[in-house]
Amino acid sequence: MKPNVSVLNQNIRIIGNKQIENDLVLKSDLKNIDALCFTEHWLKEDYSKLFKIDQYKLVSYFSRKYHNHGGSYMYVKKRICTKDLNCFQDISEEKDFEVSMTELVDSGYIIVRISSSHDSNFWIFLKNLELITQKIQSRNKKPLLCGDLNLNCMVYNRKLQELQNLLEIYDMMNTVRSPTRIRPSTESQIDVIITNNDNPVSSTSVVD
Repeated sequence: MKPNVSVLNQNIRIIGNKQIENDLVLKSDLKNIDALCFTEHWLKEDYSKLFKIDQYKLVSYFSRKYHNHGGSYMYVKKRICTKDLNCFQDISEEKDFEVSMTELVDSGYIIVRISSSHDSNFWIFLKNLELITQKIQSRNKKPLLCGDLNLNCMVYNRKLQELQNLLEIYDMMNTVRSPTRIRPSTESQIDVIITNNDNPVSSTSVVD
């Protein structure tokens, strides 16, 4: 029996300012999370490896070279065996498709943290999403795609239809069903957790 995997998917928005909050959360309700997937860390390459989280190891990251902000991080519990995926290194594109990823050896999952900015090229994003999905499935691994897509999945339009078509082709689904950004006058769902239909996520919840 494959072990269960728990993942936290979060837009951290300046990780350097959130160390105390992170430490408190990870020592309380979310202390058993296996993998932490962050976007918007805002750190340049030279500083990306300096941010430490107790009991976790940094397994993959992406930092922007030519634009401000953005970026993605992935941390995994130190006790979990991971495998680098060097063949995916060149798939990231600033703003359009920013990726960090790793393979969890014992569970057979490949966890991918994907994000795109509000002014990104959606069609580049969609093309790269299909490419990365093909690569994962060709390895007979289970994909777990955690994303900040800047595409509101609560508002139907052509882009959402194209995303849904792609997921259907590869027998995948978004397991997030409720708003992930709630403001006084608006709600949106731009954060997703996507997996194969035959490897369903047992539960997905939005944490305040």
